[in-house]
Formats: sequence, C-alpha cells, structure tokens
Amino acid sequence: MLFIAAIVTVSASCRRGSGASGLSGAESATPPAPALSRTVVDRETHDMLDVQKQREHAVMLMMRFADRTGLTSERTNRRYLWTDAFAVCNFVGLARDTGQPRYAELALLLVDRVHHTLGKHRPSDSRSGWISGLNPAQAEAHPTRGGLRIGKELPERAPQEPFDAEREWEHRGFVYSAGGRGQRRMYWKMSIDLSRPLVRSMGQHDALDGYVTYADLKATASKLGGSKLDPPLDAEMADFASMMGDTSLATDDPLGIGGLLVDAHRVDQLLAEQRFPQPKLRDALLAAALSGLDQYARAGESRRPAEQRLAFRELGLAIGIRAVASMRRTKSDSLLEELGRYDSLASDIIAFWLDPAHQRAATWNEHLDINEVMLATSLAPSGFLTPDF
Repeated sequence: MLFIAAIVTVSASCRRGSGASGLSGAESATPPAPALSRTVVDRETHDMLDVQKQREHAVMLMMRFADRTGLTSERTNRRYLWTDAFAVCNFVGLARDTGQPRYAELALLLVDRVHHTLGKHRPSDSRSGWISGLNPAQAEAHPTRGGLRIGKELPERAPQEPFDAEREWEHRGFVYSAGGRGQRRMYWKMSIDLSRPLVRSMGQHDALDGYVTYADLKATASKLGGSKLDPPLDAEMADFASMMGDTSLATDDPLGIGGLLVDAHRVDQLLAEQRFPQPKLRDALLAAALSGLDQYARAGESRRPAEQRLAFRELGLAIGIRAVASMRRTKSDSLLEELGRYDSLASDIIAFWLDPAHQRAATWNEHLDINEVMLATSLAPSGFLTPDF
C-alpha cells in the first residue's frame, strides 16, 4: 500500500503486495554511517539540533543507500518494497526541502527500478517476464497490473512446503469471505500469482492501512485534475471498512504504534481537505496509540542494549511521534497535547540509533538498508508526512 501511494505522490509532484523475494546478491562491506556529531547522542542537544544538519545527515544516508543498492552505482541491483517506499518519499521530500531536482529524479528512477525488478519474476524462477503476463509494451504502460513482489532473497514457499515462521516474517487477491455471513477478511501474504495464501492470518492494521491509503489515492487523483481512478475504489474501501469494524487498534508494538500515529496524520490532512468519510477515526487512532505508548513506556524496551532492539521498528515509532508534533503545529486538542508527553521518546530513539557504537550491533547491520532509510525519514520526515510539493 505504501509504495502505491508513494508512486502516486511522486508522479503528481514531478508533474507540477505480494509474494517472495527480489534480486539477491552479496552485500558489499560498507562502513557505518558517520555520526552528525558526538553531541547529537545527548538528547538535550539533539532536541536543539539544527534542521539543516538533520537534513544533511538524511541526504548522506539516502545517497549511501542509493549507492549500496545499485540505484546510482554499478553494484548489484537490490530492491525491497518496504524500504524503497520509504526511500521514494524521502527523495521527494529532499527535492522539495532543498530545491534540488536531482532528488526528484532519484525518486522517479527508484520507482522505475522497482517496477522493472519487483514487477517481474525473479531470475531464478521458472517463470519469466512481467508478473502481469502482459506483453512488454502493455506492461511498460501498466507496470503494477500484476502487483509487485516484496523483494525477499528467498523464493516463495511452494504449495507442498510447510509453513516456516522464521522464513515468512521476512487487493483484491488478498481479500476473501469468511464464515456463513460472508464477513470479509484479508490474508497477510499471498503467492506471486495471488492463487494461494502463504500466511493466512490478517495483520492487525492491514485493513486500516488499506482504507486510509485508498482514501489518499482518491484525494490525489482528484487533486491531479481530470484524473479518474479505475476502479473507483468505493467497493474496496467498503470492504476495508467492514474489516475494521471488529478489530482492536491498540498495540504495544512500536512499529504498530507509529503506524497508528502516521495514519492519524494522514486522516487529519484528508479531513482538512474534506476528503475523508469517517471524521471520528482520527481521534480513535490517536487514543489507541496513546494507550499503546503508555504500555510500551512501562515495558522499558527502549532501555535495552542495541543487540536486543530492532532499529526500524523503533524508528517507525519515532516517525509517528514526529507526525503528532507536526499536527500540533496547526491545531491543539487534549489528545494531541497528551501525546506530546512522548516527544522526548522520539528524540531518545533517534539519538540512540545515531550513536556509532549502537550502529555496530548485529541488529543494525542485519537490516542496514531499512534501518538507514527510516533513520533518514526520522531526521527529515517531510516527504513521508507531507508528500505534496
């Protein structure tokens, strides 16, 4: 969902999920990203860090990512849908914030590279060509018609293979009717051809993310002027709305909490434009996130050593908290003010993962691409939080 929204954002700005892995390749040894300065590691000084310095560090992280994954170098092309979606948003934001068109060009190049890598079967697959099965000319015109692969290094699990949770962690075909009353549900993961579920469970916030993303796509199409969505997404949004009805939103998972806060920010923007059909959803998301933050803070996970923490999950929370701070710049209400108690938590998380000592942890380097890209987002979040030029 995030990459689809990112593609629409990039296309609009520059004019004014399915199965297993992508191309694999041994990652070249890369030194840790240099720190901004030693004072950044202290929360008090990090809070006063000049915005320009944060942006410069975000640029450095993104250019390292572009080089390391073959976007701007001759290294092996390595694409992963989640990471690349954040990267597209980051490049869009940097283009706007710096006035330098090269970052918009990198965003478009990355979208094109994702289409031509994850829109096609992996080289080791017995199948070849575009996932959609369209001829080359048609596929170039509609590169996401058959969906996009996630980009994992391992091939998708064959029908006869047993489920392996360790292996699997790393719209329409996903939605099905369950029970005698035809209740709508989603599979968490499907095979590349959408013929069978690889993971049958439904993610806690999948329906919510889909609903908000579709509302975002409809609003973007309207703002483009003369653009018309096909299909119009009304039926799909109704499906997602029905799935949201009996699902608890509260979670103590940092990435999940961050997702709730980002969705609340997206809903808030759409409400300001009178383009969102459920005005009460924003406060429901904020309340659920606040409950989760209270639980997360009590658990003390942010006091653990780097080896026991996953940076990208914590940085997702930091990005969400920064989304709330952005909302407070234009409005004030009790939920936003109460969530302000956790502004320092975002600063602590960012400062922790800026520390070169913590970047030497195996948990940082095992997920280097997504960790660095999301650290860049937390430092310069405008492209992700406010994508319009």
